[in-house]
Amino acid sequence: MSLTITILGSGTSTGVPIIGCPCPVCNSNDPKNKRLRASIFVQSKNTSLVVDTGPDFRYQMIRENINTLDAVLYTHIHYDHVGGFDDIRPFSYRRKSPFPCYADSYTIEQMKTRHPYIESTENYSSSRPQVNFIPLQEKNGMMQPFTIGDIQIQPIKMLHVKDISLRSYGYVFNRQVGYLTDFKEIDK
Repeated sequence: MSLTITILGSGTSTGVPIIGCPCPVCNSNDPKNKRLRASIFVQSKNTSLVVDTGPDFRYQMIRENINTLDAVLYTHIHYDHVGGFDDIRPFSYRRKSPFPCYADSYTIEQMKTRHPYIESTENYSSSRPQVNFIPLQEKNGMMQPFTIGDIQIQPIKMLHVKDISLRSYGYVFNRQVGYLTDFKEIDK
């Protein structure tokens, strides 16, 4: 099955150029030195998904004319990967059902803490994303594959920050292409 991968951003956690940076890269006129925060769009014949919704997510969706998404996969909780979370609202509204967001249990817990209105019983229906957080599964030390539409996904557990044992997750799609970002070590 054919997949189309669009790199939405390949910049650092601050993006490139960095605000106020005097270096030659940040002051370059070369379009290759104008990079948004890391994210990709994965599309098959029947399914489309995004890995991470950083602070540039809204602009990335508009720039690429992406109007339909089936799910979001999160790599980890850092702001440059989750900062655009609220901008999944239009996708949630169009579905008329909770929007699927896949992540490890720590990231899900932190997302709920940072966005307490997600599970509020108050009537925020017009201003909050309706989401269904789906935890990545691990069995006998192995990450369990799952499927979204016609895309098979194999999560890859990695270590992002050693000092605090922060995990990050990469993803392999249809055994064809992998996306791994922000890691120091990959689990065996």
